[in-house]
Amino acid sequence: MSSCKQVRFINDLFCKLRPGMPLMALHGQIHQLKRMAIYDRFCQSNRAVLFATDVASRGLDFPEVNWVVQLDCPEDANTYVHRAGRTARFENAGESLLVLLPSEEEGMIRNLHDKKIPIEKIDV
Repeated sequence: MSSCKQVRFINDLFCKLRPGMPLMALHGQIHQLKRMAIYDRFCQSNRAVLFATDVASRGLDFPEVNWVVQLDCPEDANTYVHRAGRTARFENAGESLLVLLPSEEEGMIRNLHDKKIPIEKIDV
């Protein structure tokens, strides 16, 4: 997500739903030591959900991520790749879903197409 406030809100919302698996939030307004503890806990979990800002898209090595869901349009194709790339670490495969508003769709699809990033549109 694009803001710390969004991450906190979505994490709180899902926590109230009690999904039966660990939920964690990672964003830039969390002190570094606590961010490191959240990162370690997520990496050690067999299954968990991590809600995050772009603080988690670069520089952190998540060993196994099956899904990345992007709820905010990235600023460009490179940002998309860094976010989605969390699923493709060390020859592992994964899935990525990018949720776009109709007003964001044309520009982002063109941007991804120009970078030769394969995408498949799903109408909900």
